Amino acid sequence: MRVLFCESCGAPLDAPWTEIVLVCPHCGAQNAPGRLIGQVISSTPNDGRPRLNLNGRTYVLEGQLAQGDSANVYKARWAMRLGEAVVIKVQRAEADTDLLRREYEALKRLTEASDPATTHFATRLPEPIAIGTRAIAGRDRLVTAYAWRSGFQLSLETIHAQHATQGLSGRVLVWVYKRLLEQLVWMHRNGVVHNALTPSHILVHPKNHGAMMVGFTLSGKVGETVRGQAHAWRGAFKSAPPSGTPSRDIAMAAWSVLWAGGAGFGSKQTTLPPTFRAALIRAANGHYSDAQAHLSQINTAAKHDYGPGKYSPIDIDGWH
Repeated sequence: MRVLFCESCGAPLDAPWTEIVLVCPHCGAQNAPGRLIGQVISSTPNDGRPRLNLNGRTYVLEGQLAQGDSANVYKARWAMRLGEAVVIKVQRAEADTDLLRREYEALKRLTEASDPATTHFATRLPEPIAIGTRAIAGRDRLVTAYAWRSGFQLSLETIHAQHATQGLSGRVLVWVYKRLLEQLVWMHRNGVVHNALTPSHILVHPKNHGAMMVGFTLSGKVGETVRGQAHAWRGAFKSAPPSGTPSRDIAMAAWSVLWAGGAGFGSKQTTLPPTFRAALIRAANGHYSDAQAHLSQINTAAKHDYGPGKYSPIDIDGWH
């Protein structure tokens, strides 16, 4: 969702990205802030920052967020009205066009799923806004745009770097893992597997106990074999279950949490308590294929190790 204001009476309008013409509920005026015919005229002064036009909307690129396996990732703003924040992904290698399309289509399928839980869980995924091809640096590149999710700017990999000496708190990793399993229950029920759930593809909200999955370029339908693996983590998952299986997502989520807690399979230097850690190791070894049943086991393990749950934010220097 985005917030716009009626051009006639100034009333606030709650506007889904998919709506082109918005009728003001107060004065009845028709507003067309996102016309897809031609380029939207910018109301943001040109200050020299790079701009990119995609499907009739002009975006101002504010800075690079990450460099993924297939694309460069930027934070940007729509150059009109309130300047809603978005995430722009620009393809790097010509051979990766299918991966970016795969990601966009999987997220579209999930965010539009006719499931009562979609209203909640879709807010924990990148929301597809636009996809198209642009000529950049002398060649055509696929570009995708997603809505900005406030507070989800830090990956589990980035957060771990601040706590690398002792690993993240076990109490913190309990709620991170629970949020991932809850999301996987919904995703698998709607026929989608992530296939590459590494620490760099898990975004965490340090204060609100939220976790969000990104990096869906290797995702697919349940039962579909997808070739490839996230480059930076190939060596870590030699024994991971086959792609296309719910077991693979559960195993990779468990491995990522073990890693963030400083607990490699043989390491004794860990912040994770014994019952929770044992359940994670079994999951990372591919023993679980039902995220809902495994979530129940984790709830039991966490209660055994920690007692009743309590609020446990992540301490991040400079985060606000």
